[in-house]
Amino acid sequence: MHCTNNNVYRIEHLTKSYDNKLLANDDISLHIRRGEILGLFGANGSGKTTLVKQLIGLLSPTSGHVYLEEKSISDPQCHISRSVAYQGQNNASFGAFSFSELMIHTGIYRGLTLHEAKAEAHKLVSYFECSKISNRLRYQLSGGERKLSIVLCAFMAQRPVVILDEPSNDLDPFHRGQLWSYMRKLCKETGVTFILVTHNIDEAEDLVDRVAVMKQGRLIACSTVGDLKALYHDDVTVDLILKHGEEIKLPADAIHVQSNHWKFILPKEKAFAMLNELFQQDGHKIDDFRISKATLTEAYSSVVGEKSVSHE
Repeated sequence: MHCTNNNVYRIEHLTKSYDNKLLANDDISLHIRRGEILGLFGANGSGKTTLVKQLIGLLSPTSGHVYLEEKSISDPQCHISRSVAYQGQNNASFGAFSFSELMIHTGIYRGLTLHEAKAEAHKLVSYFECSKISNRLRYQLSGGERKLSIVLCAFMAQRPVVILDEPSNDLDPFHRGQLWSYMRKLCKETGVTFILVTHNIDEAEDLVDRVAVMKQGRLIACSTVGDLKALYHDDVTVDLILKHGEEIKLPADAIHVQSNHWKFILPKEKAFAMLNELFQQDGHKIDDFRISKATLTEAYSSVVGEKSVSHE
């Protein structure tokens, strides 16, 4: 694979096996671009976390190579901790630290002065509106609040690459939305690269630039959201709202959502032809309509049932 200066990570034929039998990662090749948000999707046990741990040097590959900023991560000159921040799945205890203290200590460990670390922690607390809990010890916090404090540590002493493994689990909808917003903000303003491992696929749809899908240790697809939808799920959903009391002839498989609201799923070409016919015959009876492409979850469900495809 040919590298360019636009790649922050270059992964070549990465394989990780256990006991020389179980292939947790199987011949994975992938470029991760500078300043993008890459969504890494796959069922539990598909090899996502194993891949991520190899990207940060916590696991050594059985074969293959990982390059960070064109240096092999096995090279002593490749200082991973200076370039990458990682938030893992496990919600560590640190019960003796307060919500803010954990962030401050993280910043100091990453080279900030005490003053700088306090200033960064304050900005994060303000952005995520956590001032009421900032001084509480972690053992006094709810599970979601503890998770949030761990996630925010990933943003301390801003690293060029941030890897988040299931960051939104346990977060309430408000803070989950703020997390996605903050990630967009960092990408836009500072060019941070994010690798996001998540099962909240539809929530991530408007966030990620590309989607990488793993199945049984292999990378089976990698593309933009739109391309993934078009490649694997070309149907569209048509929502049709009739005027009060009106009835028209609809496809036999149309779903009656409620009252005068109907929904049906068709291949894109048939949907436009059918709507054109309906409007010619009964347009005066139709109050409103909407055509939408498949959700990312629907496309993902199609992908994991398909054979491997090219992901150059």
